[in-house]
Amino acid sequence: AAAILAEKQGDLPEALHHYLALEYSLDSGYLADCLMSEEQLREFLRRWPAHPQQRLIRYTLGVRQLRAGNYREAVATLEPLGDYLAAAEKKADTS
Repeated sequence: AAAILAEKQGDLPEALHHYLALEYSLDSGYLADCLMSEEQLREFLRRWPAHPQQRLIRYTLGVRQLRAGNYREAVATLEPLGDYLAAAEKKADTS
């Protein structure tokens, strides 16, 4: 209920936080990939810098930046991911 309320109030970073805590991967994926803006993804990262799924959200933001042609921003976003980036890319290739 808290996730839906946050969504209805327009606080998508808060909604994502709840969906991730509930392990609702389809809801959190749809929210992060389709509904949230780059700024809302950045807001999530600012509000929960130590969140267990922080790297996934950073990866999502970096891919979004690449798609928008913001290559410098994407490099700055993705570079700190290190080994996680390689693992995520490998997983994406096998999906």
